Amino acid sequence: MGRKFRILRWDRSGAVVSTAVDFFENWQLFCDVLSRISFAHRCAPELLGADPTTVRLDSRDARWKRMTPAAAAHARDVDEKERFLRDDELKEPFTSRYVRDAFRHTLVNKYPRYQVEVPDGDKKRLFLVCRSIFVAKGLTGRGTRGFVALEYDTARSPRPVRFVFLKDVWRIKYDGLRPEGDTLAELNGAHVEHVPTLLCRGDIGEPVQETMTPKYWELKNCPPSPLQSTSHTHQEAYRLDIIHHDISAGNLLLYPKVEDRDGRRVLRWVGLLTDWEFSEKIDEPRLGRQAERPAVELLDDLEAFFYVLLYYAVRYLTSNCLSAAAWIEGIFDGYRIVDDVYYVGEGKGSAIRTGKLMVVHQLLCSFAAHYKVLDYDKRQGNICIHPIPPLPPPPPMDHVTDEIILPKDNRNPQFRKVSRHDNIPPTREERALAKNVADHRPFLDILQDALFSLAWESEVDRLEDQISREGMPSRQSGPSVDATGPERTKRRIGPGSRS
Repeated sequence: MGRKFRILRWDRSGAVVSTAVDFFENWQLFCDVLSRISFAHRCAPELLGADPTTVRLDSRDARWKRMTPAAAAHARDVDEKERFLRDDELKEPFTSRYVRDAFRHTLVNKYPRYQVEVPDGDKKRLFLVCRSIFVAKGLTGRGTRGFVALEYDTARSPRPVRFVFLKDVWRIKYDGLRPEGDTLAELNGAHVEHVPTLLCRGDIGEPVQETMTPKYWELKNCPPSPLQSTSHTHQEAYRLDIIHHDISAGNLLLYPKVEDRDGRRVLRWVGLLTDWEFSEKIDEPRLGRQAERPAVELLDDLEAFFYVLLYYAVRYLTSNCLSAAAWIEGIFDGYRIVDDVYYVGEGKGSAIRTGKLMVVHQLLCSFAAHYKVLDYDKRQGNICIHPIPPLPPPPPMDHVTDEIILPKDNRNPQFRKVSRHDNIPPTREERALAKNVADHRPFLDILQDALFSLAWESEVDRLEDQISREGMPSRQSGPSVDATGPERTKRRIGPGSRS
């Protein structure tokens, strides 16, 4: 750079870089920039990204001291083990032992403790947190953090200590994209089960903190089973014209719930479909930059459920995969770039288009049949879609077998592999298979059949996690994030017990 300098302004939406300036000839400008940064740090730290609603607690503060006894084990904490309950058991609000344990583990010695503020209509709720239990990696993106938080009641009411899950995130601010809290409020109001219970939510700051990079680019005119229960939840949301858009392993959670089973109350683990940040109302027009993104259809979300099932099957069930970490990286993290367009990698593309991956045979054949029907109809001019380039020959893989084999369901011999010859039209059987993933009901029926298959009792052994922390890839796989990403608004929401 020599005698020149640049000013780089970065936030969660991207970065803006100034032109190069000679600091010897323009030393007044250089000093003025440093002076303004110093002034903002002292008088308006929120301009530099600081959260004005968060208070760091001193160890002598009563709020700091309140967290330590709240984390101590309590005799009335509930064991989360699944079991039949007595008629008088768990009638009152209770705290699960694993929740208090999780809060205690966040109170790391010499780690700062904070009081955070969350909007609740015209009021504010206060929560006490220490170390987060989840932090999204990378400089770009939404900067999501998750905390096990202790609700702080300034009125000192006699109600028991309440732990909640608090989600802190820079939400994407697209026209037509609703805040996650609004979606959860609608789902809760419709009594949809297996979604987080919303306690409170809102945008942070007065005025609300927002990233500035998109505004600059606009001015410059630049172009811009738990699986079953969560599948049922997705179906109920779809009946309300809501589609999730972000089905992933990290968004399908487990939690213990008291249920009535044949007249007996039981405590059991159920699924929780979370992170409705990218959900949309199907019947609402897509506005602004959101309209430029490809629409997500029902089949896309159902296929994502399948990949969650596949991911955990390879991690926790017996198979002939020699290296689960290497295989998962090849299937889920690989990608190809053809003419500046991103496509799935060879592993996933080959499996889903040929049906050669022998995991959950019935579902995979259905997805493979769907893509064969889609490609054939496109070639016949029945539909118009972006062409997908052919897959190159796969590289040699000495350390991983070509197929992952779990027990087949021999009760369904009618399913067969899809032909590789593109000029052969889909058979009536293949068109029928494709319909299995066009609607929730056939998809859920297949999951139900697989769940009660006798093969689980005789041939499949559950294993410990086949992927250690050392075994996961250390590099970030996939495309880099566009530096001119969407505008983001600082937001906290309160699902689950609180998010």
